[in-house]
Amino acid sequence: MTNHDPDQTTDEDLAATLRDTGTPWPEIADTLAITVAAAKKYAAAADQRATDRAARDQISLF
Repeated sequence: MTNHDPDQTTDEDLAATLRDTGTPWPEIADTLAITVAAAKKYAAAADQRATDRAARDQISLF
């Protein structure tokens, strides 16, 4: 995913944070007013951004 809406990015980060704290998917979806499937995609997108950022940071060390 590229060219994120800043609000969506914040929602993606929130979905990932809530997931990481053990919040059930239906509750995450309700909090964000989206479907459970969308909540899972949001969390995955946040994870991918973090992975990409870590890879860029690693490359810049060399």
